[in-house]
Amino acid sequence: MAELHITEYTGIGQDKMGRSVQVAHGERERQVLPITESGSVSAAFQGDYIRVFSDVPCRIQFGAAPTATDTSIPLAGDSVEFFHVIPGHKLAVISR
Repeated sequence: MAELHITEYTGIGQDKMGRSVQVAHGERERQVLPITESGSVSAAFQGDYIRVFSDVPCRIQFGAAPTATDTSIPLAGDSVEFFHVIPGHKLAVISR
C-alpha cells in the first residue's frame, strides 16, 4: 500500500553563525497516512515543521480542514520535502 510518512519537529537547525539550515531538530510525532484516490487526512500538527516522505507520486493540501485535489501541491514518489506548518492545521493527501 502507498504511504505518506509525516514526522513533526519543533524547529530547524542552525549553523555556528546562527543561520538556519535545512536540518530537522527536536522530533515530536510521527504519522503514516495511506495514499488513496479518496484521500486521507492527518491529525492536527503540534510542531512547527514537518518532514514528508511519499513512496509514490501524490498531491497534498494544508489547512484547518484540508481536502487534497488534483490541483493541490504535487509530490514526486520516493521524495522528501520539509514544510513549515501552523500548529493545529492538518495535511490531506490523495494519489495522482
